[in-house]
Amino acid sequence: MRSIMDVDGAPWQDMGPHPAFDGPVRGCKRLHAPTGKQLLIFRFDGVAHAHLHLRPTSFFMTGGSMALRDRTVGPGMWGLEPTGAIHPATTFHDAVYGYGMTPGLDIGVGIVSLPPDGKVPPMLEKAGFAVDELDDLVDSAALDWTPSGVDGVAMKLLHPFEGSSAFSALYRAEAGARLPRRRYVGPTDQFVFEGQARFDDAEAGAGTWIHQPLGSTEGEVRFEIATEWLQNSYGPVLDLGADGAIQGITDGFSLTAQAGKRVQGAYVN
Repeated sequence: MRSIMDVDGAPWQDMGPHPAFDGPVRGCKRLHAPTGKQLLIFRFDGVAHAHLHLRPTSFFMTGGSMALRDRTVGPGMWGLEPTGAIHPATTFHDAVYGYGMTPGLDIGVGIVSLPPDGKVPPMLEKAGFAVDELDDLVDSAALDWTPSGVDGVAMKLLHPFEGSSAFSALYRAEAGARLPRRRYVGPTDQFVFEGQARFDDAEAGAGTWIHQPLGSTEGEVRFEIATEWLQNSYGPVLDLGADGAIQGITDGFSLTAQAGKRVQGAYVN
């Protein structure tokens, strides 16, 4: 069964001092769905020392900025950090980000701090780790809205995961648009940034997180006002007809062909 949680209303939790971080603001919001899925949103202002990522994770920026070497990552940008990514010191300017995807369906990043000098220990080099900041970095503002296959609903494909049905995308529904009855073959998270989604028995306004568990079926969703949301899907999304027959499939495989249609400048790297 779907769950709806209030992200904006959740309190910022003090993360306390950490030897690998210099700065006055270090907070997070931590929410859990009934299935055990965890959502973390971070707010940093300061400098994180060089560190190593032990598992892949994606992120979406909603406020402030972070500096990664010669790049500035700001609101509306989506990034994917691979396993073994070794980051030099990273500067945050009241950055707010999270909403990520990882194996295991949580955002347990798994970070190991490196020595203060930022040098990669020889043992890590022997293990095959190398400095690799991001597998992908996408500026959603540079992407065109494209048809989603549902009348009145457009999308911006952020990332189809190679060889996987998983994908991340931004969606925008016009006032009066409707999503058909759907089955979520894989868990799906939707973060409503603007507007409101109306279900038969509930509604999800701006600042909410909608979690659709593995195998859940959702009835028609109505949008009485223009609505925009980020969607992270770990498996195919099936559009169903009135008789329950499959009318359409959206997943990483079906969306991969669109990846080459992004406008010039959509990718930061």
